[in-house]
Amino acid sequence: MLLNINEKLENFSIKVASNSMKMVASADQVLKKGRKIFIYGSYGAGNLGDEAILSQVSLQINSLNSKHKKVIISKKPALIYQTHKLPSIHSFLFSNMTSFLTRGVNSENVFLMGGGGLLKDYGEDSSSLIKSLKIAQLAMEKGCKSMLYSVGVEKIRFEESKEYLKFLLDKFDSLTVRDLSSLERLRSIGIRNKIIVTGDPGALLFSNLKKKKVYNFPVFLVSLRHWFEKGFFSNDERVFKSFISEFSKVLTLSIKRFNAHLIFLPFRRVWYDDDLLVINKIIEKMGVKKNIYVYNKVPSFVEMSRILSFVDLTIGMRLHSNIFSFSSLTPMIAISYAEKVNDFMNYIGMGDFCKGISDFDNKEMLELIEYMLKNREELKMKLSSRLKSYVKKLNQNIVVLESLL
Repeated sequence: MLLNINEKLENFSIKVASNSMKMVASADQVLKKGRKIFIYGSYGAGNLGDEAILSQVSLQINSLNSKHKKVIISKKPALIYQTHKLPSIHSFLFSNMTSFLTRGVNSENVFLMGGGGLLKDYGEDSSSLIKSLKIAQLAMEKGCKSMLYSVGVEKIRFEESKEYLKFLLDKFDSLTVRDLSSLERLRSIGIRNKIIVTGDPGALLFSNLKKKKVYNFPVFLVSLRHWFEKGFFSNDERVFKSFISEFSKVLTLSIKRFNAHLIFLPFRRVWYDDDLLVINKIIEKMGVKKNIYVYNKVPSFVEMSRILSFVDLTIGMRLHSNIFSFSSLTPMIAISYAEKVNDFMNYIGMGDFCKGISDFDNKEMLELIEYMLKNREELKMKLSSRLKSYVKKLNQNIVVLESLL
């Protein structure tokens, strides 16, 4: 039981029943005096895309050579430290043990919320969104400067959410979002604060990758996610079954017509969001079993880099499968299960290469695949030009953050 914990900061130590539930990692960095940048997002939750965002946000901050120490707010501090070698504090402790925020010159601390798709309603009411934003409100009440950092905005469905966002976001010192649609959604609910459109920091991860032709046959990276019955996206069983049937035909015919080799890559494997569930359903329905390779675990950044270096085409549901492909100049066809996928593809001028799950057609998809295979070099040149512009916009995050330090 956590009693009088604020009185014990100097010799802070907490033990819980499970080592996997450590509440703080690298306590000396979290608790010692000095200026800090607190970074809050969906980190440590097993999603490759979110971990890519954190790695690049951290590198962007490093480029400023600031004396501020980075501290990650996460529900898995030990995992954050293991993966990124960054000090981390559990979001529960950040919310309930706040006297460490007053150590030193409090007005020089900075709270970053983002990146990633953090602004959206889950469930049957506004409680999930408001709960996640209370951490930002607390940090500001303690005097931290605040920045929304390349955040995505999706469905804000409840009036309570809209009112709370208007109340809170107009108090932020700076707001940046990752696409134009996110800007428009915030404006539509009445946010008056200045908003800058930058991009998703994950696009920086493979932006210097050297492509190479390894095989004399086309290699497709296939990224899927099990959105069905999650309560967030689609719960239409008819749509789900239709997509499984149609997409399995696309992949079967891609192997037969183009001798395509398919690499199925999960971006997340947790019990409530396991990409292998839908990957296995697709493979079971396919009419061929050759030329199929399945990763059973989420790849590391190094493994991801190696795969992207020789992949010819990505077919991706996971948003960051498309962002990584953009970053590595790999032509991609996005399958949209949520607004954020369309938002990204439209923002980079690739909206024509984005197909929805609700009206998925295997013939149209095959025609698009054939077009992309025939025009790979031209598409790479277009992606290269757009990536340069995208990276410039992302660098605005650093300019904005520097103004707060």
